Amino acid sequence: MAIDTEVLAQQQRLVDRYDEAVAVLTRVPGVISVGVGARERRGELVPELAYRVYVAAKIDESVLPPSYRVPREVFGFRTDVIVKPDIEPVASSSSGAFVPPPRDRTKYRPLQGGGQMRTAKFEGDNDRGMGTIGCLAQTTDGKTVGLTCQHIACAGTEFNVGAGSASSGVGGSSGPTSFACNGVKVGQPRHVTCCCCCTFNEIGAVLRAQKTDQIDCAIVELDSDAAKGVTTGGTINQVVDIGALTGVAQAVCFSEVRKRGSSTGLTRGTVVDVLYEGSQILINPLPAFQRFAYFGDSGSVIVDSAGKVVGLLWGADRGTRSRGVANHIGPVLAAMGIKIAGDAGTGLGIPASNCGSSSSGAGELPSSSSSASAVVVVGSSSSSSSTSSSSDSSSSSSSSSSSSSSSAQSSSSLSSSSSCAPRITGGPRWYAGASKNVPRLLGCKATIDTFAMNLPCEGSATYEAFTTVWAGVTKSDITKWGQIGITRRRSAGSAAVVQYLKYEVKAGPNPADYHNSIRNDPDFPAIGTTQEYECVVDPATGRWDFFVAGVAKDNFTNAGWVNETGGRVDFNAEVYDLGSQMPGTVGAKCNITGCQYKTGSAFSSSSSSGLIAGAYVSAGLAATDCSVTDASEHGCDFVSADSLRIWDVNP
Repeated sequence: MAIDTEVLAQQQRLVDRYDEAVAVLTRVPGVISVGVGARERRGELVPELAYRVYVAAKIDESVLPPSYRVPREVFGFRTDVIVKPDIEPVASSSSGAFVPPPRDRTKYRPLQGGGQMRTAKFEGDNDRGMGTIGCLAQTTDGKTVGLTCQHIACAGTEFNVGAGSASSGVGGSSGPTSFACNGVKVGQPRHVTCCCCCTFNEIGAVLRAQKTDQIDCAIVELDSDAAKGVTTGGTINQVVDIGALTGVAQAVCFSEVRKRGSSTGLTRGTVVDVLYEGSQILINPLPAFQRFAYFGDSGSVIVDSAGKVVGLLWGADRGTRSRGVANHIGPVLAAMGIKIAGDAGTGLGIPASNCGSSSSGAGELPSSSSSASAVVVVGSSSSSSSTSSSSDSSSSSSSSSSSSSSSAQSSSSLSSSSSCAPRITGGPRWYAGASKNVPRLLGCKATIDTFAMNLPCEGSATYEAFTTVWAGVTKSDITKWGQIGITRRRSAGSAAVVQYLKYEVKAGPNPADYHNSIRNDPDFPAIGTTQEYECVVDPATGRWDFFVAGVAKDNFTNAGWVNETGGRVDFNAEVYDLGSQMPGTVGAKCNITGCQYKTGSAFSSSSSSGLIAGAYVSAGLAATDCSVTDASEHGCDFVSADSLRIWDVNP
């Protein structure tokens, strides 16, 4: 489908309600993230825009509870359940491994976009970055630069990153972060230094680089010889095999785009998602191309049919289709202070107000779970294949009549003035409590007061809500955890409230890797009483044991926790829907006391099975460990190294 005003207008309508759609759809357990793009049927594009609902895998809807099914529509727009691609950066290693021959090692003089670049060996035996100079550009002060990705330009320097560098994001980091790679020399096609200290192929040095959750980009300032050659040769706007660039533009779903990379050369594809992970462009290759991008192609610019740059490629999936993932070009230009073909992209950006990724899942997630994997893999289609990335949303996203109506009720009630409408503004989950990083963590325990923890409009409302308080052990990357506490929950489509002691384990991406004891528990503590809760893992076997007041209550064993330990201890309360009451009130705060943890000694980096469990020690909490998502709604008081108080400001 060609770019036209109708497609762009429809895309914008979905974007306008994106935040609301994310809030609704990520309430479904197992939904990892939501995008805006093309519907797919058995891997083929359908000429209709939809909210693309990404999950880890699909399960036939007949075996899923209604609350686990993605609604067919939200706010009048179709949804499409799609297995999330496994994306990785596509820079090459300095040795050239991973790059399939033939690789373009052409020395382009005068310089132009689309050729191979490689950073210099500058310190010890550092891993030099190898990728593509996407195109040439100019800074606001007139310097000629080459545009590429940060993870290429800064390869081998990230050990110099200062405090505040972070974990997962675009290309594998988040930020913004300042990198110690400015001034690193760059060659095209590679940087060569002979034994006599003569340098060959050098074109300049890294001027700026930045990596955040939205962008992965860098610019190389051309030296005087390279810049003069570009000016004389008139190649400032040229890209190999593509020709002259005409400026920059917004990426549009269904539009055909192309890229020229040093590994796969010229490839063509279709934009299928403009809000992949909340801020990225996802591109499927056209049928004539086995893959859109591969190792060595990072840094390529994405160009539309009018010759305008719409994105900067940084990644591709590990699947056979090798889809490409790119930053929107607007934020790249702003971050680097450049213009392409004289166009600074004024007004261009990411087409949404909410540019962060979203996650959700069954049960109650750790408090930093915005980047967590899905708790339960969901989706639905009796005809879907494990090798298919998508199937017809009429089956894969369909709900039973009861769940469809409940989803519609939840969606419509967002704008309702009724006091029983869901209060979802501000985020899908809210927390109050304390968390602390602890290496080689094996277990934790705490004594917690029991409060009423009411749900909104109990007995009449049927939208999903829960409230819980728990102690837990979490992996540092928030992909696995074990928790114990108490929960009161209402599932979508039912007015019934279930209360239970929660014994919860997340050990991997499959349904069998998740354990949450959801039932009416005869041992649910009486209001006004206190109980000690403890959970502990044995990394030799992957077994979790749960204790209440010292009595064994539950256990769960999974290979996903074999040779694994936690990296963070949590003492938290959590609500889903702000109308749910957290434990404690302003006048009677909920006490969490005796906060302790234990770790293992004799730790081996290759195995945790030889750990010797230590004794429980005080959690050693500090005032900075106590936090809340929204202080206008909930509170947390630091009391001592092993005690805190939490409460609901508006019970």
